[in-house]
Amino acid sequence: MTAYIQALPTPPRLNNFGVCDDIRLEQLGKFTFIGYYGRSIRVATLPTVFPKLSFFASFSYFSEPEVVSVRLTSPSGVSLLAADNVRLMIAPEFPGTPLEFRENILVFHIVPMPLNEPGEYRVLVEFAETRALASFFVGSIEPLR
Repeated sequence: MTAYIQALPTPPRLNNFGVCDDIRLEQLGKFTFIGYYGRSIRVATLPTVFPKLSFFASFSYFSEPEVVSVRLTSPSGVSLLAADNVRLMIAPEFPGTPLEFRENILVFHIVPMPLNEPGEYRVLVEFAETRALASFFVGSIEPLR
């Protein structure tokens, strides 16, 4: 699992969350999203396995902590990811950017990513003294009649 974070008060607050086929870190801290699902994934049939799913979460600015835990659970509570003590890469602050425009970015990938059931999958990011909960929905596409 790889985590990127752009250095940036406390406590961290989740601003945005999304799921993609891939997320790439480009020059100057820019991200490229490939196959953006947002927070809802539709598949032809369940269960299915994606070769890779990438997750993006942006948080309000903070410079600490540098370590988080990330959990991903299925709708029935099955643990799909339990990563403790993930050291975040903190990039230098960009001079001249006001605090209200700074954010921290967490990106992680799961390879392969099984989706065995429909419903709400939950992502929990635990900081030293606070938590952030995000979720995404997985459902199958109804066949045309």
